[in-house]
Amino acid sequence: MATFGKSDFIEVGSIRPQMSRQGPYAGQNRIDIVDKKIELKLPFILGPKEGGQKVYGVFFLSKTGETPTTKNWPWILGYSKNQNWKLGDPSETLNINQFYKDPDFGGGGSGSGGGAPQTDATESGCAYYCSLVFNVVQRHLHCGDITDDNMKEAVKYTDATTSYHKFKKDGPQDWIDNDVYVKTANAVYEKYGDKFKKAGGKVYCHRGSNFMKEIYKAKKAAHDWDKKNDMLAPGSFLPDKWNPGDIWLSTFAKNSKPLKPCLNFNDLKKCVLDYAGEGQFPETKLLAVSLKKVDTSTTTATVTEYNKWTDPNKRAHNPDKSVKYEGFTFGRKGDFFSSNDIYIQFTTGQEMQMRAGSTTQAWMGLLLGATAYGGKIGGGNVQFYVDQKGGSITYKPTEKKVNWSEMKANQVKWKDFHDLYVKYLPLQNLPGADKFVSDDDYCDQLSEFKDKINKKSNTPAFKFGKNMGLMFIDAMENLSPDSQAHVCTEVVRYAASNTDLSTYFIKVE
Repeated sequence: MATFGKSDFIEVGSIRPQMSRQGPYAGQNRIDIVDKKIELKLPFILGPKEGGQKVYGVFFLSKTGETPTTKNWPWILGYSKNQNWKLGDPSETLNINQFYKDPDFGGGGSGSGGGAPQTDATESGCAYYCSLVFNVVQRHLHCGDITDDNMKEAVKYTDATTSYHKFKKDGPQDWIDNDVYVKTANAVYEKYGDKFKKAGGKVYCHRGSNFMKEIYKAKKAAHDWDKKNDMLAPGSFLPDKWNPGDIWLSTFAKNSKPLKPCLNFNDLKKCVLDYAGEGQFPETKLLAVSLKKVDTSTTTATVTEYNKWTDPNKRAHNPDKSVKYEGFTFGRKGDFFSSNDIYIQFTTGQEMQMRAGSTTQAWMGLLLGATAYGGKIGGGNVQFYVDQKGGSITYKPTEKKVNWSEMKANQVKWKDFHDLYVKYLPLQNLPGADKFVSDDDYCDQLSEFKDKINKKSNTPAFKFGKNMGLMFIDAMENLSPDSQAHVCTEVVRYAASNTDLSTYFIKVE
């Protein structure tokens, strides 16, 4: 039997970490890996065998619609048989223990090589195919170009975490069958073939290489400088929010450090843009590429540029205060007690699911839009943007708070918690005229409210997630519409790697 069991996720009352020590999922728990596979639209396999039917995840929750925790097992995976599903499309659900534990999760499987994640293989594969088109074929790829001799030459200019041999053996077959690698490489070449030729030399294609590590070391150095001087970046400002390039293409030597001279984020922004051939130079020497699986129904991939602007007034995405606050709901259906989460709604048709990243800490936001996952933002960074407008995600939302951190479950003040619940339960932005899901959802007495929460199987997690959500709603509701728009725009920018400090990249999908 190779399906998941409870012990694959939970060990002695705690979320179990990922077993693999290598690859992009090293150190991550399997809940996060499920989320990542949903985001990238990588397949899940029904049943106990590797050859079972492939389906595509839509959501991963407890049976009562809560974020998975140690207290609400078994969990369900919502899935679609259509890889290109959209939000609102019908989906089916099954317990996660009815799915095959594939190599992404450290499972066995024929030819798994001990569990190398498919993301590692697919991104490395895109690097090999980009090397093939830029260095060997030097025109649009066709199926006949994918020969052993051609790929042997392409490998010379590729530095990836998965070898070409292992990529061919472990990579998902449907990416080859549907020409995902070919479409991706052709789209990048279509836009940058001539620009790289102007730079001269070979185009080295990197995935997780030492060259890439040096690029992100330059980001860290600038971030360290910023903390001591400008203080422009939100606290964590994760590397992928500065630049989410899954692969980087460059004409620089493999052992070079082209961004090391950059002192601060402004230097980095200008340098990455210039080296991409989108600034003061016409040739391309360095290019970050964010990869999404190309829609199988299309004949070509699309390329979208991000963070090309230098003048904030010329932003192509998320101009200042363009994302406005529209309201909130408790869980998907507005039932306060059925879910730990809240949803913040934006005028752009997007929404932000605010939830606990783990059981009782690491509160975070998850951007939802045309697809399930559009990026994440930690609670501390949400507070950073609220603080810019004089607000605070606390019980005193109009007061600034120094050294803010999430309020743990054992710090929750019951009366304040209940007061916010009573205040905001009838103000949800629900469809139709009804503001309550049922009379049972309304507890006007504090004693009844406490009793109902204390009887829940996941009391600490519920208190933590819901209290943080209520304080955030209160902070937003106490801001002016102009300030609300500032916060909403900034959190969307952060989740989408589109902040004022983020650097140029292209997304291929």
